[in-house]
Amino acid sequence: MNVDAVGRRVEDLLDQIGARDEVSAELTEELVRELMALYGAGLGRVLDRLAAAAPQALHDLTADPLVGGLLVLHDLHPDDVAVRVEDALDQVRPYLASHGGGVQLLDVTDDVAHLRLEGSCDGCGSSQITLQHAVEGAVLDAAPEITRIEVDGAVGAGAGGNGGNGLIPAESLSLRRRVADAGWEPLPDAAGADDGSVATREVGGTRVAVVRLDGQLFAYRDACAACGGSLAGGRLGGEDLACPACGATFDVRHAGAARDGGTGLNPVPLLADGADVRVAVGALQ
Repeated sequence: MNVDAVGRRVEDLLDQIGARDEVSAELTEELVRELMALYGAGLGRVLDRLAAAAPQALHDLTADPLVGGLLVLHDLHPDDVAVRVEDALDQVRPYLASHGGGVQLLDVTDDVAHLRLEGSCDGCGSSQITLQHAVEGAVLDAAPEITRIEVDGAVGAGAGGNGGNGLIPAESLSLRRRVADAGWEPLPDAAGADDGSVATREVGGTRVAVVRLDGQLFAYRDACAACGGSLAGGRLGGEDLACPACGATFDVRHAGAARDGGTGLNPVPLLADGADVRVAVGALQ
């Protein structure tokens, strides 16, 4: 169960009630406030007892996403927002490091997390998309009160990097709730794919084309941007993927950009940790 999703559902129901009957809406909102106050008071007492008698158990509980989300909702989480954001960034730092980069948390002010990105992504537009999604998702899961990430810029991007740009665009990243809902789902049999191969898989009801290029995995929605056909059986020539139906070519490494300047492929964020390969098909638009 996702605390954020339940909260949004409650808000939607309140809006629906309000649209039908203003008096009922006011009474319903009062009922929700009273219940929140009751549950919050009870949770507060539980935390006080645990902190005194079993601090390790309290730490383990707060690490659980559902429990942590409830504590944040009631403003009872023992860790402040900066600590939780830092813990979230620790989850994605290994992936950033695998692409020659890193991230620092500068501060959190007025529910805005200020980050500094370091290094380069070796010019890989697809990895930029994955990193943006991974950073946003991790931060939002750990600190749902964060409303925006401000990226102050990148340092140390050398000549072999991505033209001086950071791992993700150096601009405000709006934390849309869809990021939290997208989730990361396993991509079966992807880790053992041969270099230069193009395979398709169904993940969460979506067909995904998986390409392995120079040992690195890339994922795209399985639909050619030019003709709409499947990319299954597509041919790789260098960094170009050719559609088997119409022959349109796309730059695998740079987010599936079309070589003719037209519409490119739709990248799917992908995280690979050894044999554990996951994609976030919910991030597709």
